Amino acid sequence: MAPLGISKSDGNYMYVASDNIHRSTNGGGTWTNTATSSTNYIEQQRKTAIALAISPTNRDKIYVSTSNIAQNTTNDYLWVNGQPNILKSTTPSTTPYTSIKGTLPDRFVMDFAISTNNDDSVYVVLGGFGTSHVYLTPDGGTTWLSRGAGLPDVPFNAIVIDPINEGYLYAGCDFGVYVSPDRGATWYDYNTGFWDATLIMDLQIDANNKLIAATHGKGVFRSDLYTHSILPATLTDFTGSGHAGYNQLKWTVTQEQNLSRYELERSTDGAAFVKVATISAQNQTIETNYTHNDNTSLFESYYRLKIIDIDGSYTYSSVVFIRKTAGKNEFAVMGNPFTDQVILKYKLIQNQNIAVQLFNAAGALIRKETYNATSGSGVYTIKGFSHLTPGVYLLKIESGTDRQTIKLIKN
Repeated sequence: MAPLGISKSDGNYMYVASDNIHRSTNGGGTWTNTATSSTNYIEQQRKTAIALAISPTNRDKIYVSTSNIAQNTTNDYLWVNGQPNILKSTTPSTTPYTSIKGTLPDRFVMDFAISTNNDDSVYVVLGGFGTSHVYLTPDGGTTWLSRGAGLPDVPFNAIVIDPINEGYLYAGCDFGVYVSPDRGATWYDYNTGFWDATLIMDLQIDANNKLIAATHGKGVFRSDLYTHSILPATLTDFTGSGHAGYNQLKWTVTQEQNLSRYELERSTDGAAFVKVATISAQNQTIETNYTHNDNTSLFESYYRLKIIDIDGSYTYSSVVFIRKTAGKNEFAVMGNPFTDQVILKYKLIQNQNIAVQLFNAAGALIRKETYNATSGSGVYTIKGFSHLTPGVYLLKIESGTDRQTIKLIKN
């Protein structure tokens, strides 16, 4: 049964969650909402909990997120109930719970981090793609502020606040660990020591002030907390976009001092990076924007910035992933109606096979051919149709994921 939480203010109070909250006030000796009395649902039946967090100062105040997908235990189907949600309660043994989702995207909330100074100040991390992955509420869920600028667009599964300095945050995702020294305003790669791209499932800080990272399939790692000073530049934004023949990278910095340069690095797999450009630092104290076009025909690329000081010390930005929109293949028939041959004109986005099939009006297959074509424009001729009777025919074309049918007339 998961998730599970133990109150820091009273260790006798323990919580586990299904589609109910099950609470023990005597260290697990007895529980509320047992298997025979589980009807006080967090939100509704079969809307199960994903993450659970207890206020560090109030044993009765909890935050919980729910999934809109649950297993049907009587067959292989799934229950689907609305959208994922996030709720809170100060009376967790009763219902109803209050939804505080507000403006958060429709994504699974995977973890919470609650401030020890103010239990209405809560960070959450989100799974999925296409949105910010870190949010902060300063007022118990009334408002939500994005704190994910500069992080990679991959699912985030864990977040923890440094107990020594609450301005420091650690977030774990499918690409490893990132650290923020300024409450989520900027983020830095904190993956030194991992074997390669490592999927982080959970983060905790132990009694010895060590960061503990639990991974998917690679065991548990331990690290010192972030203590390095920030280089004399604040990276406020790093983004990329794909275009025909090149990728455009943009970044914004403030308060540059004694910077040597930026080195732009590219990877095809998110693990092995190579330098593709060097950009001199302007060393401005005001907000400064940089743009660089990387000439590449790759459909998928990973980028990071190496920010280098004049003394040779450096740090890395978070990783930006760019996937170009490939577009569609184009097909047309030249000379329709046709007599003894069909001339197919094509334009392909990449090298691939073209499969063509000619059917008569009754649906019978007349001819099938496959042609290995190169990217760009070209012409493919199918001959030997002088014996066909005049009438309507259908030419079916398949190439990659593209499908197209063209009606032809035989003279």
